[in-house]
Amino acid sequence: MIASLMKKIKAWLRARVASAPLRIVAARPLHGGTAVYVADIDGRRLVFTVGGSGICLLASYQTMAAHDSGREEEAAQRRAETHYKMTKEMLSA
Repeated sequence: MIASLMKKIKAWLRARVASAPLRIVAARPLHGGTAVYVADIDGRRLVFTVGGSGICLLASYQTMAAHDSGREEEAAQRRAETHYKMTKEMLSA
């Protein structure tokens, strides 16, 4: 009976974690065993460090709305095209 209950609790926790609106955008190790993370959660972006002495929030701000994601993709495409053209010009010179 207890094993069955534990299974149900574990399944509930896994489902809750899987559906959480949290996304790690970037992570970089730093000196001394610390790391910096960028995470999106509930429409906010958090920039924080994690180390042996704890967690330190460096910045927190509103993320772009979902409809703006198309603009990000367009900008990335323009940057890629510009990079391609510049590389092609350098190789042909």
